[in-house]
Amino acid sequence: MNADEFVDVDSLACASRNVQNQSSTTTNASERIRSSLDEQISQLVVSISNQNNEVRRSQQNVDQANINVRNAQQQVASSEKVVQDKQNGLNAAEHEMQQAQADVERARHCARRRRKRGFGGWWRKHVENPVGKVLQQNVVRPVCRVLNSVGIDNAQGKRIFAEHRLNETRQHLHHHLQNLGNQRAQHAIAETQLRTANLQLSTLTTQLQEQQKKTYPYNITYK
Repeated sequence: MNADEFVDVDSLACASRNVQNQSSTTTNASERIRSSLDEQISQLVVSISNQNNEVRRSQQNVDQANINVRNAQQQVASSEKVVQDKQNGLNAAEHEMQQAQADVERARHCARRRRKRGFGGWWRKHVENPVGKVLQQNVVRPVCRVLNSVGIDNAQGKRIFAEHRLNETRQHLHHHLQNLGNQRAQHAIAETQLRTANLQLSTLTTQLQEQQKKTYPYNITYK
């Protein structure tokens, strides 16, 4: 073997080593890229798992918000019924007071007519200042109703009490209506959070699928 042949062999050996080195470098770079892609996929899988948990929590919040709204609606309906009952009670008390006022007015009208007939002294003696039960039953009542403001006072007291109870129930109704508004607002917030969580989950799932296509072009399902 001459000198030229030794040179050719050395050149081939050197070229072979260069090819091997380049191949090794390329393989190492490819492995690093593959490892990086695998790491990204692993991170996406973890993120999707966490986001699934967030979606479940958001759904639970929506479910609880639905329950809270229904409870608040029931409280409002119950309070509205109580308010209506108290309003009916006030109406009855007002009617009773008007009736008592009408009775007194009729008695006064009767008394004025008796006085005009010269019956005033007898009226004051036997009606306005009755001296006994027998006299009231046998003489006064057939003539005119006894002038008595006690009935008006009692009716006014009942009306004041009924109005007070009505105002209380209206305040309770107002409170329940405010609570219903707050619960509906919380429900809207919970639904918004659920939609956002689902959107984020969808975005992460899409990113994972795209990453799998890059990493496993012949098998896009990551296992």
